[in-house]
Amino acid sequence: MKQCQQCGAELAPDSKFCIQCGSRVENGIEVMPEQVAAPAPPPPAYAYPPQPEAPYPPQAYAYAPPAGYGAPVKKKKRWWIPVVIVAVILALLAGSWLVFGDQIRSLFMSTEQKWQKAEKAFGLVPEGTLLHDIRTSSEKVFRQTKFGATTDLTLDLQIDEMPDELAEILTIVSSLRFHLENKVDLDADDPHVYMQVGLGKRSDSDEALSLLLYDAEDYLVIEVPDILPRPLAVPRDFLEEVMEDSGEFDITLDSLLTSSGSVRKAISSFSSDKLDTIADELKAIFARYADEPELVKGEVLTIGGVSQKLDYYDVTVPADKFAPMAREMLNYLKKNNDIRKLLEELQDVSMATMPYPYGSTVLLYDKFVDAIDDMLEGLDIYPEDYRIAVQRKLYVDKKNHPVGGEFILINRVDGRAEKVRIASLHVEDGGRHAQLFAFETPDDTGFEYLSEYRLKDKYYSGDYTIRLRDWSTFYDDEYHEMGRGRFTDFALQDVGDELYPVGEITYTLNNLQDLTYDAPESVTVKYNGAVEKGQLVATVELALDVEEMPIKVTVGITHAPLAQSSLTFKHELPMNFIDLSHEESMMELLSDEDMMNNLMSALEKLGIDPEILNGPDDFDDDFDWDGWDDFDWDD
Repeated sequence: MKQCQQCGAELAPDSKFCIQCGSRVENGIEVMPEQVAAPAPPPPAYAYPPQPEAPYPPQAYAYAPPAGYGAPVKKKKRWWIPVVIVAVILALLAGSWLVFGDQIRSLFMSTEQKWQKAEKAFGLVPEGTLLHDIRTSSEKVFRQTKFGATTDLTLDLQIDEMPDELAEILTIVSSLRFHLENKVDLDADDPHVYMQVGLGKRSDSDEALSLLLYDAEDYLVIEVPDILPRPLAVPRDFLEEVMEDSGEFDITLDSLLTSSGSVRKAISSFSSDKLDTIADELKAIFARYADEPELVKGEVLTIGGVSQKLDYYDVTVPADKFAPMAREMLNYLKKNNDIRKLLEELQDVSMATMPYPYGSTVLLYDKFVDAIDDMLEGLDIYPEDYRIAVQRKLYVDKKNHPVGGEFILINRVDGRAEKVRIASLHVEDGGRHAQLFAFETPDDTGFEYLSEYRLKDKYYSGDYTIRLRDWSTFYDDEYHEMGRGRFTDFALQDVGDELYPVGEITYTLNNLQDLTYDAPESVTVKYNGAVEKGQLVATVELALDVEEMPIKVTVGITHAPLAQSSLTFKHELPMNFIDLSHEESMMELLSDEDMMNNLMSALEKLGIDPEILNGPDDFDDDFDWDGWDDFDWDD
């Protein structure tokens, strides 16, 4: 007879479940020999009657169990355990891919594929640089059609050994503040311009003299409320006639404003993304003609006093492949729709602002195509002149991220090699950075910018030098230092859609006598700026030596953009204006004594003595720069 393997109870021959414990009976259970159960001892007389056994709770089944058998009890399965395990494994794999994805992918990429990937990532303007910030901000600015700003300027001039009269004039100038507020709306259908110019004391917030300039209907209106009792108005057609008669361009104000908007629109439409796309296409053409790249590992690249161990790809385009490569690149540029659209839009602006005969009737795009056709013709007629080998080095870090590169073009002429070198290199070591931009030509002309700096939270602190090589100037093939400077906590701070330079940067020009004989001995420019309450507060200092006499000019700048809510325009024509196109009105204005009285009153508010404006009588003799008797020819 069968027995339950769980509780040992006897089972019927065809039973599927144990009626005692509910366990499932598997097929193939061995039949145990029948044992005689010992009789149970009788209960004691004093014992309580046995409690009835509670039946096992029935379980739901998809089918009805046989009659007389209890329902089986299923074990509780922990189904979520494998789900959690799978989720953890997937999360670990995803994290590893995010962190080490490039390295993992690179294991399955050839050297050429890794080079092309790094080359594509090496943009014209690398991210994280000041130039990239400038490009991004410029695109935002060019997309604006309505904008404005306020600017306050102050001037301090220091000269040793100057006459008392000149010192008095400089003292007055140093006490003044020049105010400018400008607003422009470049709407093609209804453009407007507004400008306010003011002059006041540096210690005052108001202007003693102010001038308003704005457009109203068919006039350009000028208001000088502190001096003129009535506004002045110039008809636009009269202004255009005056400009045409004087030989200047015949440009209407509306054309000037709308053309400015068109230029901004054209440039903004030619975005950095399109420029990067063109660069990527040219790189792809270059890769098709290049030989198999070689990956050189562990080279120490030194720039200035900073060194870093880097890898680099060494790629060469043989001389016999340069002509077909150049031909394909030129044809690509010739047929590029983005370039064509940009040139055609700029041509429309040119025709609007400078119509014939001042402007050219030849389309800009046609000029561009003609220039490319001339180069293509040269490749076909004189192929021997274009056997130019191209050497490319692209430096990458251990993660295959590009950090710099250079191109060297070599053309052999009469047995000698003529080289053109273009380099943009960067190294880093322990927080110290070094950057090099270099350009060299076969005719002993070269430019080199070298900087060493530390970078903390996008603030630069370090030094830089600029060197030139020019045979026609220095009569040798050596580099000559033209200037050096320093930047301290310098950065471009984003304020709205504009970038403001903050921190300090200096530049000193040296050896200017090598460029022109009458140049000062040295010139130093120093900028210091900060953002305070959303506006730029800065100074620009110019210091130079003239005939061993130090001169220092300091310009103070306070600049802030206008909010969009402030960009409202005054473009209603005043009722009692003076028409400057009428000669009688002009004569009446010039003979108005009140105008001169108002001017004297305004000068008095500014602390200016009108007699000083005439200049000192003996100024020419007391403050003669070069010792020549410049103005006393009649004596």
